[in-house]
Amino acid sequence: MVRQWFFVLMVSIGCAPAVFAESPTRHLHLALADMERISSDMYFIGYQSVELSQPDQYGVKKYMVLDFRFAGQLAHKDTDAQVRRICRRVLDNPVLLKDLSSMGYEMVSVAFDEAEQFDCL
Repeated sequence: MVRQWFFVLMVSIGCAPAVFAESPTRHLHLALADMERISSDMYFIGYQSVELSQPDQYGVKKYMVLDFRFAGQLAHKDTDAQVRRICRRVLDNPVLLKDLSSMGYEMVSVAFDEAEQFDCL
């Protein structure tokens, strides 16, 4: 009887990491949900995955665009500061970077409208 319980316990422990492990997609959604709290006048709309075919040996380049909007008008001089602020939030999150990398993303960009996007370098 003790052996059977020991076996069940060992199998349960062995399966636990697979059961409780969170997928990179889940980590990504949780980390990006945190973007909504960057500031009171800036709103995180969502993100878009973009794949571009490269004419070189690397094939397809995959990147993520983080889309934000402002309650008011964003002054041009404030754009750089906001891009740095958002990019720093992404780059300072090693779990997010690892998940993005494992999902094939090579770059993250920030957009405040449909006309422009800014790369996090």
